[in-house]
Amino acid sequence: MRLAPAVLLLLAVASCDSRTPAERGAQLFAPAADKLGAALAAELKTKAEKAYLEYLQKESCKDEVELGRKIGKQVLERYASALALSPEQEKELKAGKFKDVEGRKKLNSLLDRFVNEKVMVPEVCRVAMLQTQAGAEWNSGLQLEFTLRILEQQLSAPPAPH
Repeated sequence: MRLAPAVLLLLAVASCDSRTPAERGAQLFAPAADKLGAALAAELKTKAEKAYLEYLQKESCKDEVELGRKIGKQVLERYASALALSPEQEKELKAGKFKDVEGRKKLNSLLDRFVNEKVMVPEVCRVAMLQTQAGAEWNSGLQLEFTLRILEQQLSAPPAPH
């Protein structure tokens, strides 16, 4: 009978999530960040090959894929507070409970704000916006949630000095 309490204690300890909200968000949103990083790397390679090659060297990356992952990691760090998740939020998103219709409406509202308020759009946000315009993959699920969160944080940031 002493085995049962020990097993229950082990299960309780194992189920205790010691990750921070930022760590939860980084782990869940890593695939979306990597895809965005890959899109940023590909665009840089296409538009400015010399700058791309210099960036590859500066970041000690061997190829576009590795650079995309590194950029994705930087995005996760920069927007950590926006991507932070409570255990409940993480559970819902992992279960695929996305509010895509509301998310697309919110996305349109955020895009309007960038235009109407003449907010400077960082490259990462610009490419995320383009991804949502380019196809269905970024207009639903995890990618849409990721995009909404980084755009909201960008809009709430204090304006950069001129």
